[in-house]
Amino acid sequence: MLRKGIPTAAPILRLIHIPGGATGKEGARPGRRSVALLRESPSPLHSLHSASAHNMASTLLVQPSGEISGKIYKELCEDKSAVPEKMKNIKEWLALQPHLPPFEGKKEIITNLLFTIFSHNHKKNFVTSSFLPIDDDRILTFLRGCKHSSEKVKKKLDMYFSMRAAVPEFYAERDPQSESLQKVWTEVHMPPLPGLTSEGNRVIWMCSAQPELNISSASTAMKLALMIGDLRLKLEEHGVAGDVYVLDAAHATAQQFAKFTPAIIRKFLISVQEAYPVRLRQVHVININPLVDVIFNFVKPLLKEKIKNRIHFHSKMDTFYKIVPAEMCPTEYGGQGGSLKDISGNWKKTVEENRQWFLDQETVKADETRRPGKQMNYDELFGASGSFRKLNID
Repeated sequence: MLRKGIPTAAPILRLIHIPGGATGKEGARPGRRSVALLRESPSPLHSLHSASAHNMASTLLVQPSGEISGKIYKELCEDKSAVPEKMKNIKEWLALQPHLPPFEGKKEIITNLLFTIFSHNHKKNFVTSSFLPIDDDRILTFLRGCKHSSEKVKKKLDMYFSMRAAVPEFYAERDPQSESLQKVWTEVHMPPLPGLTSEGNRVIWMCSAQPELNISSASTAMKLALMIGDLRLKLEEHGVAGDVYVLDAAHATAQQFAKFTPAIIRKFLISVQEAYPVRLRQVHVININPLVDVIFNFVKPLLKEKIKNRIHFHSKMDTFYKIVPAEMCPTEYGGQGGSLKDISGNWKKTVEENRQWFLDQETVKADETRRPGKQMNYDELFGASGSFRKLNID
């Protein structure tokens, strides 16, 4: 009797594809460029020693402990005894997806799957993270963000790699040393704050880095936000209950808002909410001005009703401090949580330290020509006809 969730031998054989060389039944396609292998060694975050990674996370992001940790695990429905089996199931699934990034060792994983089926050896631990296009820490973050639903994780991971192919304006040319990305750091602050709220939420603070907001490229600013998100997949060691976004509208102008086209906003929101394990708890807009209503009405058609109800507006900081305590807010806003400039600077340094990882990730994306069944239609996904596609957010 076959183990539940493991396909029979024939489907597995059809799925084998080793880039640029040995093949299974399907084989390499003539004239097809091989996708570069994702190796462990050149990837700073992937190859960090555990102590080194822990120190980096502790500096940037305070990890939950005690009562807050308990709240988070309860919120995320975490059963530690069930995690290893779920992780293994997800990694087996990744190995069998022909359209997702190829990786070194895939042939060995498939061979071991076949061995498991025919020998009924269900205890063999045959999938190791060192050969996967995404490491254990990131898979665990996806699992927690999906409240330990393996099926939701698979959908998110599929979308994660698909968006990397679908939106090159966010996922290509992500060299932290590039002039365009360096410029964004001087224009806006968008760091996750080090602390956690009493509910176990992480706060991401977004505001102008200059007396007057002047964003040269909306897509590059969004690209940087997603790069920070990619690092958080690794650095949120124990998970968080959710994310709270703080948007300072003090310097928002119609001229700057005009740079955020409907198409780019759609792509960003779909990327964040459907390709990342984000649990959006609240959005707080502070220092509101009349333009905020215009912006909100513009974005509103994209959002489900429950998301609209999570957006709050504050004309004074005292109402905001009831949600996010002053002790964890930046000093520039009357808080005691440290300088926003320094916090943003620490994130800039971390992004730059992981330059090689971002460069390696350029080729780590889905290949729709190899997707079983119907290929993903990017026009339908982003609503190219002009209609807004509402987001299905948990």
